Amino acid sequence: MSHQYPQFPGSFVGEGVDDYILDAPVRAICAAVGGAIRNSAGIDLYHWRLFLVYNENTSIVFDMAKNSTEDLQSVPRILRKPYAVTNTAIKVVELPLASATLTARKLWEKLYVEGCLQYSYSSSGEGCRAWVSKTICVWESHGFLAKGAHENVLWPVISRVWTDPNHGYPNEMVHGGFH
Repeated sequence: MSHQYPQFPGSFVGEGVDDYILDAPVRAICAAVGGAIRNSAGIDLYHWRLFLVYNENTSIVFDMAKNSTEDLQSVPRILRKPYAVTNTAIKVVELPLASATLTARKLWEKLYVEGCLQYSYSSSGEGCRAWVSKTICVWESHGFLAKGAHENVLWPVISRVWTDPNHGYPNEMVHGGFH
């Protein structure tokens, strides 16, 4: 079941996401990539998303997801999870925080104001890496993340395709479009 928050128009807000969790202090932000889904052209697509961690038993996922591998329109989703970061991730990157007063509401509102919640994937179905990358740049530019979080921490990992936790190969990032 989902519900709408007026300040998050068009977003899918999942069960258990309430005012309390949206306004609780975030302890860590992690970018994580999961296993491959093969599209109709035979390309393996690895999905990146962001985890806002509260403790070892609670996180919120910020996800720009498609309804199917062929659907290019995305739906911004906020989902509550009963763990810190998924254990099915191939690779996880923890980003250095610059503020001790971060909340999910503050982070999501900044993405809304900056136009980051209306996104379409590329014709090949790729684009989640570009969305995560842009999101981290926005948060860093507003002082939520430490300077260099994108360039020095995220970029060396997100600029590669990871087939397992120890093996990644360079891959040009394919961008979708913000609208």
